[in-house]
Amino acid sequence: MAKSVGNVRPLGEELDRWGRDALLMYFVSGHYRQPVAYSDSELEQAQARVHRVREAARRLHEGPSPDDLTPLRDRFFDALAEDFNTAAALAALFDWVREANKRDDVGDAHLREMLGVLALENLLEAEDAPQPGAEALELARRREEARAQRDFAEADRLRDELRAGGWEVRDSTGGPELIPVDVDA
Repeated sequence: MAKSVGNVRPLGEELDRWGRDALLMYFVSGHYRQPVAYSDSELEQAQARVHRVREAARRLHEGPSPDDLTPLRDRFFDALAEDFNTAAALAALFDWVREANKRDDVGDAHLREMLGVLALENLLEAEDAPQPGAEALELARRREEARAQRDFAEADRLRDELRAGGWEVRDSTGGPELIPVDVDA
């Protein structure tokens, strides 16, 4: 970025556009000694990483993390101790997230500790997500019924209708879950 080139953007505008968390994730993803390429695609990737951490955090409970995930946490801190290599630290953090996503009943202590170092511990806080209305709940019920009757074409149609209405269906052992999505994305 250079003022003479005309691609300088005011911080306030970028905060409004991308949000604090995506900007922080973007800036910590590069090594402090290397120049960073500031672009919309890089910021979209940072925003996706923020979303991935928030999604993982939604599944975690408060408390200690499993002992077998400790090496991944240690790898995070080792990377930071090695010339503050935040790119390698983030790789370890996302390996931890991937492993935690494969399990049920995982405590958030390790992730809270790692995110705290990066000033991103707020990603563990629950967002005030919108709740599905009666229409979305009815579509989800009808979709589940179609799946039970093995009418997958109708189930897919209902899933697409839910998506158009701003809801993603996630099937789990506890039944379907409706997650708000940006319909413009």
